Amino acid sequence: MASKSLRAVALAGVAALTLLGTAVPAQADNNLPVVTHDEQITFQEWSSHPDWRSGSHQGTYAIPGHRTGITIDRPAGTTTFTDPHGGATRTWEYATWTSPQTQIGFDATELVASWNAETPAAPGSRSNSRAPTTPAPRPPGT
Repeated sequence: MASKSLRAVALAGVAALTLLGTAVPAQADNNLPVVTHDEQITFQEWSSHPDWRSGSHQGTYAIPGHRTGITIDRPAGTTTFTDPHGGATRTWEYATWTSPQTQIGFDATELVASWNAETPAAPGSRSNSRAPTTPAPRPPGT
């Protein structure tokens, strides 16, 4: 009888050690590289009427209400566009809106621009981005 209860205690002890072993966090001393991430990400959105009223308008105005945005009020100028597929060149009117400058607080290496636009059939819309850059320090001797 003592051997049955000893086996039960030993089995319970092994099960407890197994469970404790799975609950202990993995250690970094296992000779595997430790993964570190140094990404810094920020998000800027213009979606309200006050957002669209900010910045610089050249021929555009901010639409108030539930479906706010910007639209062309009067063209700021004209530009030509050559269709890369058909080769036809046409003159189009344009207007621009430039957002206020946004400080992000770190040196960026990538910019992802995303927008929704309702446009005439062609040529569509164009988005330009500008960001100040700081040259990377050069290694000594280069």
